[in-house]
Amino acid sequence: MKYTKEVLWIMAFTFLGEVLNALLPLPVPAGVYGMLLLLLALIIGVVKLPDIEGAGNILLDTMSIMFIPAAVGIMNAVDILKPVLLPYIVIIVVSTVLVMSVTGLVAQAVLRKRESTDSQKDELSEISLEPHETYGIGRRPLSPHGEMDGANGYADELRKKADAGTADTDHADGDASCQKG
Repeated sequence: MKYTKEVLWIMAFTFLGEVLNALLPLPVPAGVYGMLLLLLALIIGVVKLPDIEGAGNILLDTMSIMFIPAAVGIMNAVDILKPVLLPYIVIIVVSTVLVMSVTGLVAQAVLRKRESTDSQKDELSEISLEPHETYGIGRRPLSPHGEMDGANGYADELRKKADAGTADTDHADGDASCQKG
């Protein structure tokens, strides 16, 4: 039942692409209209990725089989293609190399950007304050990851005061209990 719903979503957008192709006088294939509408629906949130992911993956896995009829059709038109075969091969090779190069460069740029963002986050998470830097009215020390850590430093100071006899043990316990809350 899940795949049925997914296929119906894809077919609905394919149908909408056919309608747009019939209504608009632009030289855009109906499949492109359908894909753009589906992309827009995914971006807006009308359709969620899990709603079409399974059927879409099956279609992508079997896409090479879908080109067999077109290849057979080209083989039937070899006589027509002979005069332009060399320019077609050059166009196919150049465009393939160009698309692969641009895709690789864009992917590298995205990965570099993501790595630099992750490294900046890692550097910030390693920053920590020394206990003597965190004392003050209403200030509490932070752990290396930036979380509140009431025991870090305060417990040592309370122990020092208790050992020196300058602090009341009830007062020290009260401060420690305040730190827990």
